[in-house]
Amino acid sequence: MGVGDSVKNDLMDRRILAKYQIEALSYSLPNKSDVYYNLKHLFEQRKILLPPGLNKLREQLLGLRFERTQGGHMTKPQIKIHHEREGLHDDWADALANCCWATMRGSAVPVVGNFIPYGKIKGVVKKKEDYKNKGNYVPCSECEEYYWSNQEHECITI
Repeated sequence: MGVGDSVKNDLMDRRILAKYQIEALSYSLPNKSDVYYNLKHLFEQRKILLPPGLNKLREQLLGLRFERTQGGHMTKPQIKIHHEREGLHDDWADALANCCWATMRGSAVPVVGNFIPYGKIKGVVKKKEDYKNKGNYVPCSECEEYYWSNQEHECITI
């Protein structure tokens, strides 16, 4: 089970998304190279700008090192992406790269959003008690918007 598979299973087990709404990505050397090449090009074309305050993401991106590997017979060289030193993580960098990859491939639902640094905005993070007795988080069969099954839902019309 790859990294993408465990995240996919968590989303389905918690009934946040249905299987058809998820495209799992398990990293291999060739596809991780493609994912990060795409991110690199987006930065070079200034299609991505990091807003101030995302120090952890910036640190993780700057802490990555890219090493060109020799391709075998009939294969193109790949890029091995790794940390500059032990102890660094790449979770945020991978999340950004994966989001951009899915968007570029057209396999993602269009999303407009802002980065909210974890723990920076008070009142946004809900406590576990806030979700009690709300039922499951399910998609509406008519408008595909998500709602709590034990609460009233009005379809969103465009």
